[in-house]
Amino acid sequence: MKYLIIISSLVCCVFWSSNPLQAQSQACGDPAPDWPNILTAAQVNQYAASNFQAPSFNIRIKFHILRQTNGTTGPSVADINTQLGYLNANFASHNISFTLDPTNFINNSNYVTGSYVGTYSDGSSRYVPFTRDTLYPQYGATNRLDIFVWPSEFGFLAGNAINIPNDYMAISEVKFSALWSAHISHEAGHCLNLLHTHQSANLTCPNAAKEEVDGGNCATAGDLCCDTPADPKLNNGGSVYNTSTCTYSDTVPRDCENAIYTPDGANIMSYGNQCRSIFSVEQRNRMHAELSFGAKGPNMLVCNTTLAVTGTITDGLYSANTTVNCNGDVNSGANVQFSAGTTINFTTGTKLSSGSSVKASLGGCNPN
Repeated sequence: MKYLIIISSLVCCVFWSSNPLQAQSQACGDPAPDWPNILTAAQVNQYAASNFQAPSFNIRIKFHILRQTNGTTGPSVADINTQLGYLNANFASHNISFTLDPTNFINNSNYVTGSYVGTYSDGSSRYVPFTRDTLYPQYGATNRLDIFVWPSEFGFLAGNAINIPNDYMAISEVKFSALWSAHISHEAGHCLNLLHTHQSANLTCPNAAKEEVDGGNCATAGDLCCDTPADPKLNNGGSVYNTSTCTYSDTVPRDCENAIYTPDGANIMSYGNQCRSIFSVEQRNRMHAELSFGAKGPNMLVCNTTLAVTGTITDGLYSANTTVNCNGDVNSGANVQFSAGTTINFTTGTKLSSGSSVKASLGGCNPN
């Protein structure tokens, strides 16, 4: 065993890149990618290869329920707990969990009927800009993921993360049914830097941003994930996907090389509706990277004020807002990162085994 020498240093990891997709236009009412903050495949792969990935992430969330002025209508507390369960079930295998802050009930009948929110000239709802410009500034916060739930009286609204990535979203109570159990996870995925699997599928060929079926441009086109197959946008614009059997047999939509698509309707970021249940490995890596050093993710994490690390210390990030106290044995070969806002204490008896590696940084709970 080797005794650990106290380290006093500031570690800073810088990830940068220009994004070749920034100039592309967005179609329909999907959440708009904030391209300067969309992580490139190179950034995500660099993070995934890093020795200092956090073992798990816990995201703080808060539901805001729009109801009648007298407090009636809208989803119940039990409904909210069910949605929390869906989130935790869909993200659990990727070491991401969610902790619920007390629910906020917004009692205003104008919001419920939509008369105050208004509509566009084509009749579609203004609920997305209203969430962005009115509700979030009044009720949101940057240290959590805010979820604004529009009541069923307002109609069947698509959920929307507004931007990608983001720390708030709007969803409809109508999609609280078991049939749409993956819907809240779909929007949360957008908030964590995930694009649709059909990103840019609507573009006209030739276009470098349109993903090829053979995956030749997967790192710079489509959803920027090479383990999610190219997707023509299921059940939209002529692409037929059978949600009863969860199968795709359409041969009409083609990529720019005239290849037939073989999309995965089980992917949560697709439009496979009730067939959706999984994230891919690269999608997991992208979400982890966003939570580690992205534009929105780090601030949404639950963090202790102080942390005591004792016993056997294995791979991972050990962090706190102010102080980390370490008195344990770092495993042989382990890669460990300690991060605190002000102080990291290595007490007498802390040991570093042969082949292990330790970083210490004053980066707070979520070091960049």
